[in-house]
Amino acid sequence: MGGGCSIFFTLLLLINRHKIERGLDEAVHQIILQFGADRREDRLMDRIQHSEKCCGSMGPADWLKNSYIISLNLTNPDVLPCSCFDSHLQGNSSWCSNLSQLTPPHSWGNGSYEQGCKQQVSDWLQENALTVIGMDLSLVLIQMMQMALTVQLYQAFGRRAGLKGVSPLEEEEEKRRRRRRRRRRRRRRRSPASRTMPSRFLITSTWVITMTTRTTIINP
Repeated sequence: MGGGCSIFFTLLLLINRHKIERGLDEAVHQIILQFGADRREDRLMDRIQHSEKCCGSMGPADWLKNSYIISLNLTNPDVLPCSCFDSHLQGNSSWCSNLSQLTPPHSWGNGSYEQGCKQQVSDWLQENALTVIGMDLSLVLIQMMQMALTVQLYQAFGRRAGLKGVSPLEEEEEKRRRRRRRRRRRRRRRSPASRTMPSRFLITSTWVITMTTRTTIINP
């Protein structure tokens, strides 16, 4: 049953892959809009951009829609998260710029990544989907091997018992019956007098009846 559920969820993942990708794009878009509050989502976005060497969803221009950058009213708003830069001197803020005239909380950077993170996120989803599929197939294969081994053991146990289709409880009960029958037969063999007593009684009774009849005939 566990393997069946795994296959079901894997198929569900494959069928709805494009919907999931659109959902991820929307989630990244919302993170970009609200970035700057040091939330868990912000730290996740920083890790993605830093490790994948990308910036924004489609590119650095996506950050122009960020509410914080818009609030700065800059004539040339090229302020980006520090994770968008290849190397930088990070200050007390998540934001950096390649414009030296900007004052803190912005720090100096030496160029940002030009590629967006959308393709990296899509590749990550595809790689993990393939990993999940591989794990599910391995699980199903292991379960099939377990079932085959169980069937073989059951068949071997049935041949050993000599009773096709008999459960272990029925087999044990049959063994008890056989043992009781053998004990009864042994007891009968050990007491031969019990077998001859009826015949001796019959012979004695017949002899008494015969003698009584002869006496009656001789002495009427």
